[in-house]
Parts: sequence; C-alpha cells; structure tokens
Amino acid sequence: PESVDLSDVLLSNLLKPLLSNVKSSNPAIRAGTLRTFTALAAKSHNEEVIGKVADEVLNPLKQGKVSGVDQKVIHAQMLSAFKESSALSQKIPTGIAPVALKEPGEAAVIAEVSTLTKHLTFGLANGVAIDKTVTDASIKGMADKRVPVRRLWAVRAADIWWNLTDAQHRSEERRVGKECRSRWS
Repeated sequence: PESVDLSDVLLSNLLKPLLSNVKSSNPAIRAGTLRTFTALAAKSHNEEVIGKVADEVLNPLKQGKVSGVDQKVIHAQMLSAFKESSALSQKIPTGIAPVALKEPGEAAVIAEVSTLTKHLTFGLANGVAIDKTVTDASIKGMADKRVPVRRLWAVRAADIWWNLTDAQHRSEERRVGKECRSRWS
C-alpha cells in the first residue's frame, strides 16, 4: 500500500547489498539492482532517511570510487529514482555537478547531467537557491572541448530555462539563468 514507508528498510538492510551488486560484472544483476532500488525509492517517504541514502549513493561518485562507466550510470540513475524534494534538489545537483564535469565517459556524463537536471528543475520551480558550484559547472560544461558533452550541457540548461515561469525568469535569485543567458549571447 501507498502508506508503507520503506525508507528505513532501504537504508538499514538493503542499501549496502544493492550498492555491492552494482559492481557485478553480470548486466542482468546490475539491471535487477536498479529496478529493485527504483521500486524501493518510490515507496520511501522519510526525507531525512532518503537524504542519508542519497549520500550513500552519491559519495562514491564524488570520491571517485566508482570505476566502470556502467556503474557510474547506475549510480546516477539511482539518484534519479528518488522523488523530487527541496532537500534533494539542493544536495544532488551540488554533489553531482563537479563529478559530471570531470567525467571522461559520455554515457556517464549523460546520466549524471540528466540527474542534475531533474533535481535542479524541481528546485528552481520550488524556490530552492542554486549553489554556485552548479552554475559554474553548467558554464564549464557548455565550454567543454567535446562537442557532444558541450551540446548535452547546453540542451539541459535550455530545458531548465524553458520550463521556468515568467516570474522565475525575472527573479534576481536565478543566477543560473543570467549566467547561461550571458554565455549564450
């Protein structure tokens, strides 16, 4: 039922085994891990516990402990599986933006920037302040020497900008819009 909250079960009993299965060389196990995590994340409602789970998934990416491109993609998809919230829209973009900038694999960059975009869009729509690291990463991403990566950052920034209301476009707190507009001009 919808009233069941699995966030504590996810954090205390299932997160470590799921994260270890992400490292499997068997693609079926990795896919099953992602499906299981997505189902658990959909039934998790305690924002404090979800924040801890997000940290557990995000920290290996930030620390460079995730080696394979497939594993990095799955970690990013796990972060995308969470329901949007104000806390996550601050935490995930701030944590994943520097990772996406340094990422050599294009598949992982796509997954990481998509995750960043999902949570950042929700944050902007709900008045969450954007961290400077996110705006700096967006600008640097649009100046990347790899054309597909540069295009990805630009398209995702345009998606975010496109989905903002007129009031959000005029808001002085929306530094990312101003910086992106000056970059595109």
